[in-house]
Amino acid sequence: WDPTAKNSWVDGRTTDNLTMMRNTAVYLMAEETGNKAVAEIYAKKLRRFAAAIYRAGNGEWDSENYLGHTITPLFNVYDFAKDKELRGTAKAMLDWLFMAAAVKYFDGGANGPNARDYNHIQPFGGSLAEMAWICFLAPKNPNGFEYDVVHAITSGYTPPPAVINLGTNNFDRPRELLNSKPPYHEPQAGD
Repeated sequence: WDPTAKNSWVDGRTTDNLTMMRNTAVYLMAEETGNKAVAEIYAKKLRRFAAAIYRAGNGEWDSENYLGHTITPLFNVYDFAKDKELRGTAKAMLDWLFMAAAVKYFDGGANGPNARDYNHIQPFGGSLAEMAWICFLAPKNPNGFEYDVVHAITSGYTPPPAVINLGTNNFDRPRELLNSKPPYHEPQAGD
C-alpha cells in the first residue's frame, strides 16, 4: 500500500466507494492540517461528484455491494468538515444516495440492476441493504450486519422524510420511475 504498489500515497482506484473514501479522507486531513491548496483540490472533486450524481446517477448504479461503502465516508464530511458549504454538499450527496438506496430497498433486500453484482442470493446482503435497514426498517432475518453502520448510527445525518417514505414503501401506488444508467466512470470524473 505504498506508492510503489499503488503509484500514490492514497489509493487511486476509481470505483465509486474508493473514490469517495479517498476524496473525503484527503479533504478532511488537508483541512485539519491547514493545507488549503490540497483541501481545495479535494473539495472540488467532491463538488464535481455531487453534480455528476444529480445529473446522471452514480457509476456503480446503486450497487448492492458497494453503495453503503460510498455513503459511509460522506458521514464524516457531513459531521466533521469545517467548511459549511462542503457539509451541505455532503448532505446533498447523502440525500441522493439514500434516495437511490430507498428505490432498491425492499424488506431487507436490494433489488434491481446494478453495475457490480456478486450474485447475493440471500435476501439481506451487500452494503446497500446492510446500510439501508438502519433507516428503512429492519430485515426479518438478517444474516449479518455491515460494520459501516456504526457511522450511520453515530452521525447527525438523517435522510429527508420523503426518502424515508420511499424506503419504507409509504407512498401511493402506482408510481413510475424514469431511470438512466450512466457509463461506469463518468461520475468519478465529474462528467
